[in-house]
Amino acid sequence: MLADSPEQIISSVKSIVSEEIASLDSGVEISYTEYFNHTYMPDMVLSWPRQNEVRPLYLRSSFREGVTESEVRGLEGTEPVVLGLQSATEGGVEDTIRESARSTRRVFVTDIGSIDSFGRAGAVKGGQSTPLVEVLKSNLFRAGRGFMGSEDVTTLTEAAERAVSSDPEVSASGLRDLEEAASGIYAEDGAYQIGRVGRILQAAGTSMSIQSQLELEGRLSESDIRIVLPYLLRRPDVSDNLEFWSAISRLVDLESLENVIELEGLDITRLVNPDSLKSWSACRAELALNNDFDEEFDSADVTRWSIRAGKLSAITGPWNLVFASTDKRKLKGASDAREANWDDIARIARALIVESASLRGITRRLSVGAEESSNVVRDVDEITRALEDNYRVRKLDVRTPGSESDSVIDVDFKKMLATVHGSGAPLGELGTVALLLLGHRYQVSPGWLEVELPDEVGDKD
Repeated sequence: MLADSPEQIISSVKSIVSEEIASLDSGVEISYTEYFNHTYMPDMVLSWPRQNEVRPLYLRSSFREGVTESEVRGLEGTEPVVLGLQSATEGGVEDTIRESARSTRRVFVTDIGSIDSFGRAGAVKGGQSTPLVEVLKSNLFRAGRGFMGSEDVTTLTEAAERAVSSDPEVSASGLRDLEEAASGIYAEDGAYQIGRVGRILQAAGTSMSIQSQLELEGRLSESDIRIVLPYLLRRPDVSDNLEFWSAISRLVDLESLENVIELEGLDITRLVNPDSLKSWSACRAELALNNDFDEEFDSADVTRWSIRAGKLSAITGPWNLVFASTDKRKLKGASDAREANWDDIARIARALIVESASLRGITRRLSVGAEESSNVVRDVDEITRALEDNYRVRKLDVRTPGSESDSVIDVDFKKMLATVHGSGAPLGELGTVALLLLGHRYQVSPGWLEVELPDEVGDKD
């Protein structure tokens, strides 16, 4: 039987390395080059499109004193990963390589054996590692720096497991050890994220103030969201403390949540709170009937929030309100919804700031805008009373009183869409406008609405 060709051997080596990398980081994309073990041309390229980051990866048959140190310095400008197919310990050059790599800003040197050990580390029932160990793994190739050997893997994973211990003293010392170990193996941004995730997981199981646990700057990466949020949301013993979930909601945004498939179908109601309703932004909302609503058993004023088909869904009584963060094309709207009778929505319109109104009667169409009118609602009232016609409203442009964003929202009754003029509006504002106006036939009053209305809003059609 013929032996494998050099090309087949190289392909097999790259395939094995790719599998090891992907087992740690499911979000990385890996492409091969035509080179192998070349001094200055990478063997593979690792990329993270969502973060717009790329790192070249250089394979080395072995680490050699002097040669590897020279390569580390020469490749520093490309922020590479240098991966040995043999352990640095075998060549007795671990200490010199560690010192050389540590002096760089973002060169990461390790070996395939250590990567394999990391992939198997921290596994619990079902083969899955604890969330903090998973965060260590998923950030390794994107944010790794310095040198990592098998002993470093043990130090990191043992500290990570102690950091989430139910014993406060063990947990505190574990987190300190983890942050110290991570600072030598991860770049500053990666080490910061890891420490913050550790504090989140610590706070999740305690009653202590979240403010003393978390640094609230920046955002969680999508890879960390993918690991941490499903874990927290599925755990019944995680605190319901509003302060905790408000802190978490400030670390994420709606667009990131839409991209995390692991959140699909999960109840994220605890995550949608007064903070996220103000800080999360959406560009469009669509209102549709909730066919599962049972008036006898279901509350019409309680909202359950979830991610479905990559969009945020808010089930409130007979309504399903769906949001899109930045891509308006995600929500097409209805094609056969009824236009609104002006008399039915006039009270709601008076509670908002109406910029313009488009009305259609049997014999004529009318448009009233702020450019021609100092009070659009009053003028529409006068027009509909003075002219003998049955006017229905196709569109309104409105704002919510006291809005910090001052966003103008286009309400299309025919399509059951509320669309922001511009890039986006706070979730609470857009949702309030959509539920009050588009949902005027079956009025609901969840506690998060930002506009107060009279008890009687209008008759149902």
